Amino acid sequence: MDIAFENLIKLQRIDVEIRELSLFLENFPAKEREIEKKIEEASRELNDIKDKLNLNQKKRRELESEAQDLREKIKKYKHQLNDVKSTLEYRSLFNEIEATQQMIDEIEEAD
Repeated sequence: MDIAFENLIKLQRIDVEIRELSLFLENFPAKEREIEKKIEEASRELNDIKDKLNLNQKKRRELESEAQDLREKIKKYKHQLNDVKSTLEYRSLFNEIEATQQMIDEIEEAD
């Protein structure tokens, strides 16, 4: 094969490669913006999820604290049961214990 013809084929291949690279470089800024936009969206979603997690953790701590306060209240009522003089007082304290326990159960179910 003629050297000039071989060089022409090589030149054509190089020309095709240059066009492909030029096209890639033309599209690169658009691709870069697209990727940056996706990163920003993912970052916002991550921040939203972190905020929700923090809010849920705070709510959980509040509910745990409330449940602990109610458990202390039940202890107090049970201690008072030993000091009651009448059936009416006993029944009243027992009802308070049951109502408080039900509140604890509701808190724990919500958790």
